[in-house]
Amino acid sequence: MNKDIDGLDWLREIRRKIAADCHYDPKIMGDYYRRIQKQYEHRIVKNPYDDSHKTLVQNK
Repeated sequence: MNKDIDGLDWLREIRRKIAADCHYDPKIMGDYYRRIQKQYEHRIVKNPYDDSHKTLVQNK
């Protein structure tokens, strides 16, 4: 019996389906994820402490 210990089996199943749909080809999968990232970029939460964005960390 395989138990969903961490509650992420739903996510693993989605990733398995995407990998299968892309024939397990890393290039096709990368292209797919980049296309989705661009399509939904307005939903992506950016790290406010990332150096490439306005920083919230005070330099001392």
